[in-house]
Amino acid sequence: MILVIVRHGDALPADGSPGGDPTRPLSEQGETDIQALGLILSHVSPPVSRILTSPLLRAKQTGLILARTINPPLHAEQTDLLTPGFRHKPLLDSLGSDKEGTVIAVGHEPDCSGLVSHLVAGQTIHMRMRPGTAAAVQTSRTDSQDGRLLWVLTPELVRQMTESHQRRNA
Repeated sequence: MILVIVRHGDALPADGSPGGDPTRPLSEQGETDIQALGLILSHVSPPVSRILTSPLLRAKQTGLILARTINPPLHAEQTDLLTPGFRHKPLLDSLGSDKEGTVIAVGHEPDCSGLVSHLVAGQTIHMRMRPGTAAAVQTSRTDSQDGRLLWVLTPELVRQMTESHQRRNA
């Protein structure tokens, strides 16, 4: 299985949202970055079979944009297993049936970087995924650190790839 761990896109500050942090929406730049990321993820192999999201608004919006952008379009599934502060084992156990294919999990920091480091190193190492960053880990088991980091896409790299593609096709 390939697990693509995505930190939600750039969001508006909590002070501008009536419901506080849980209801913060994506910023315009966050929406643009996630749409471009989705277009890139459309070309991963094996194809994306599931998209799971945290129940917080900015993560749900990220998952919905990815679901619309990926070809063929998918449905984003909201799960409490990605709520901020989640534990790795219940989430990974829920993916046991997805041994083949690619699953996208959209969450928050420090959970996203913690999951990547758990799968690759078996422990939490100091790293930080900025909003809109995606990391792909190939793993054959969900209960240990057998993961292999395949790639990391930052929003800056996604923008550069998008601009380069647009220049080539102009």
